[in-house]
Amino acid sequence: MSIDDPTKAVKPLKEKQGGRYVEDSENLAFYTWLESRGHTAHAAAIEIAYLCAAQQQDVLALKRQDITEKGLLICQQKTGKKQLKLWTERLHDAVELALKSNTSSRSQSMYLIRGRTGQRFTRDGFNSTWSREQRAANEAGALPARFRFHDLKIKGISDFEGDKQEFSGHKTRSMMERYNHTADRVASLNKARIKGKRDTPKDTG
Repeated sequence: MSIDDPTKAVKPLKEKQGGRYVEDSENLAFYTWLESRGHTAHAAAIEIAYLCAAQQQDVLALKRQDITEKGLLICQQKTGKKQLKLWTERLHDAVELALKSNTSSRSQSMYLIRGRTGQRFTRDGFNSTWSREQRAANEAGALPARFRFHDLKIKGISDFEGDKQEFSGHKTRSMMERYNHTADRVASLNKARIKGKRDTPKDTG
């Protein structure tokens, strides 16, 4: 094997079971599609799930009271663990988008992600719109490949640069690694070559 191109010797990472990594282009394409179709609550949910590495049930459970001065408070339904996701401009914009969506109904719930009636989305109702719009976007050529809402958490953890376990809120590193689809960045060995004396051919004469 030629050593001119060292990348040829690198084996690609196997795709982990339970989901896939969503490319930036795919994420943007579907976000744009949802906004153009008037599904701003779903678009906001995409952003929040990705930026906070949050499960769908945790995003749908968000209430107005979870919006604090320092960030967005997310409670993991499975473990009860609470995390304050500190504000970034992008996260702030996502929450603002959610607050502005579906406000025409007289009856408004306390939940951040609301359906067209102003009430909290049920899981089935949210997923029904998600699946329909994923299929429509794919058939229209606007989305190269369909992905699940759950894959956004995989993308969030994989893209985060820092302590991924702390960011994800998982109790163990092994649990976090189920979602991490990027290779660890570690230093290579930096050690000077030991220069020895050249072997001198023996005199056979």
